[in-house]
Amino acid sequence: YAREFDTVEINNTFYRLPSSKVLLQWADQVPPHFKFILKASQRITHRKRLKDAEEPLSYLLQNASLLESRLGPILFQLPPNLK
Repeated sequence: YAREFDTVEINNTFYRLPSSKVLLQWADQVPPHFKFILKASQRITHRKRLKDAEEPLSYLLQNASLLESRLGPILFQLPPNLK
């Protein structure tokens, strides 16, 4: 994949963040310019509905930082009924 494209969106992070080991393996398997777009956890967007979400957001950012320069945007998909 990384030979043809320079970015990938990781959807499973919406449901569960991969282990630190997996994130580090992903980073090691792609070229330096490659970017991972992580989808923010549903705990932040759908369960907490962006309120009092400091703990899951901190957890996401801390673990996502393991990707270092390969971390691209973090996608926050909001529920359609969020007001």
